[in-house]
Amino acid sequence: MERRIGSLFLVFALLLLFSLAVAQDEQKETSVKPEEKAVEFQIIEMDSFNYAAVEMTGSFEQHDVAFQTIYGEASMQGLGADWVPFGIYYNDPSSTPVDELKWEVGFALAGEHEVKAPLKVKTWGFTLLATRVYEGSFESEAMGNAYAELVGWTTTKGYQPAGPIMERFVSMPEQNAEGQWVGKLEIWMPVAKVQ
Repeated sequence: MERRIGSLFLVFALLLLFSLAVAQDEQKETSVKPEEKAVEFQIIEMDSFNYAAVEMTGSFEQHDVAFQTIYGEASMQGLGADWVPFGIYYNDPSSTPVDELKWEVGFALAGEHEVKAPLKVKTWGFTLLATRVYEGSFESEAMGNAYAELVGWTTTKGYQPAGPIMERFVSMPEQNAEGQWVGKLEIWMPVAKVQ
């Protein structure tokens, strides 16, 4: 447990190095107006974008390794620091064996960049999204409930899930009094209109 907390501290220390640029980049990535981001649940349309990613397989407890890799490589490859980090999750962890989970961490690329391994250039092509803001512990039941609430709300609006989930870190995570990491996320869920 101490090793995991130490690793998480390192990850979030790396995030702190780039936190000043996060607020500037938040408005660059989508066509959503800043005042709309304060709405807890919404359906938005956005442009597709390219991003750099580190692909992962297995336990989500590898986030420290993934974030260390992406921040280290972004620095060494001169990809800048003015980006908002995110995770993309391709499987439902409640029904997929841990060793088969597919996920990645990444950041949007502004313009053309030469990206070298272990990073890969990928395209986020989902342009219709259901979104919600979640603020709280990343280790709590409330985090899981946030997903269920988003799916439920989306269904009432006549949409269904249509792609992998993205979590965008929009505030600097920090530890609360109980030692849990807390922060603010935007959850992006691609959707399609139910026919």
